[in-house]
Amino acid sequence: MRYVVLLALIFAGTIAVADLPPGKWSTAREITFPADFKGGMVYLRLDQQAIAAESPTDYRIVQRGAIEVPYQAFLENGEIVSTVVPSKVVHWAEMPPTGKPDIIQITLDLGPGKPAANAISLRLSGQDFQAKAQVYRAKGPTEPGIFYAEDTIYRRGAGFEKTWVEFQPTAERYLRLNLQKDQGALPRVDSVEVLDRMRIARRLVEVPAKLARSEDRKRKETVLALDPGLRVRDLVEASFDVKDELFDRPVTIHVAPEAPPAGQQPDYTGFSYGRLTRKLAAAPVILVLDTIPARLLRLVIDNGDDRPLDITGVKLWREQRGLMFSAQAGAKYELWYGWRNAPEPVYDLAKLPLTMPPDQLPQAALAAARDLPLAPPPPPPWSETHRALFWVILIAVVLLLLLVIVRAMRKANVTT
Repeated sequence: MRYVVLLALIFAGTIAVADLPPGKWSTAREITFPADFKGGMVYLRLDQQAIAAESPTDYRIVQRGAIEVPYQAFLENGEIVSTVVPSKVVHWAEMPPTGKPDIIQITLDLGPGKPAANAISLRLSGQDFQAKAQVYRAKGPTEPGIFYAEDTIYRRGAGFEKTWVEFQPTAERYLRLNLQKDQGALPRVDSVEVLDRMRIARRLVEVPAKLARSEDRKRKETVLALDPGLRVRDLVEASFDVKDELFDRPVTIHVAPEAPPAGQQPDYTGFSYGRLTRKLAAAPVILVLDTIPARLLRLVIDNGDDRPLDITGVKLWREQRGLMFSAQAGAKYELWYGWRNAPEPVYDLAKLPLTMPPDQLPQAALAAARDLPLAPPPPPPWSETHRALFWVILIAVVLLLLLVIVRAMRKANVTT
């Protein structure tokens, strides 16, 4: 047994144990704040340099002292963000009280303070129904309240439904919801949530790009090659300056994720389809790009038997991306990036509630970039730097194994 333990110790000494690899961030940029910033939630819009060659999670916000700061990423694309406003049901009544109800009354207590509520969401069981939903606001749980808003909730077939009621923001503590049967039976109300629904305004940013045009007369195609100089994410539109009045032509969209080496052609790997259309004189010409990342872009216009369009310019547009985080007044923060495919951070986003649209938060900005020292390469294995000793140990291991085998065979012969 002692030989086995000795062998284990020898092998353990020859195996190199590697620590987790250090961060591979290549770039850091100081985050600056407004002069009157007093701390709290802040919004940092990412510029063209910051989003180049990055995925939405390839960022870290770092406070001086290498303290990682949680953030929430937003794409300013017109989406609605919903935050649950804490509430509890203090009254529930169905009329008539037996059988299938025609009216359901629910009173909700949003608690003290000034809750920001502008919607009530319902989880309903039932099919093919339509009901009137009326919202009343009140100062007490038993007050009848003041009529505030009316909407229609419904479910028709699979996936065609509206199960929430929107109203103007209110700071009243109590809300009463009346559901009244309109078409079909009233659905069963499984749960009720009060929401603060906020629309993030769509914001487009121009992406400067070099344009090269060529004509393939044999294939009757116009080829537009666009080079933004950096890899770009969140491309959604291309706008065209065209002198022609009316047209409607198919377009094939090709993208290349990387620039080619000098003297080689780009490797266009992906493609989609669209149309270059103007059906009213002087109308804008927009080609939807479907939120794609690209280093190079190629648009191939099929002219058919018509002459090529007189295109005088093309502009690329991306949706604005930004990060929201909580900052202390006077503290120093940096944005680190440049590690492609970095591990995705996991933050408790409940601690980062969006209480107002991002453009109404204090706006942070990015200073000039500086290079971060890259982590040194991992040291070579112990066996590579101590070859002679490694072979001595290996030979000793083999001899010990032979000794163990011989002793075991002798004991076997003695016993027989």
